[in-house]
Amino acid sequence: MFLSTVVNFVRGASRRPLLSKYGPRNFYKGVGAHSVGKVDNKGRFRVDFTKITQYIVPDLNGFALKPYVSHAAPKTKVKPPTVDDYLALFRGPR
Repeated sequence: MFLSTVVNFVRGASRRPLLSKYGPRNFYKGVGAHSVGKVDNKGRFRVDFTKITQYIVPDLNGFALKPYVSHAAPKTKVKPPTVDDYLALFRGPR
């Protein structure tokens, strides 16, 4: 018991890649993608449009701000916040 603990401590973590081959029986890594449909009985992929993410973007006509910051924008210097600044958020100014 003691010897196996020492051996495991000295050996360190496994350096193998984290794959399903080396994990437990039910380990499935996946690739981070979501299914957006399924294959029908004729072998064609059918897209399920209820599974596709839809972004609702408001109308930005006449909006004063632009979505990007120019590289020519002047650099600003902001002093780092102190502990008193954080405490003032909770208890109000003194």
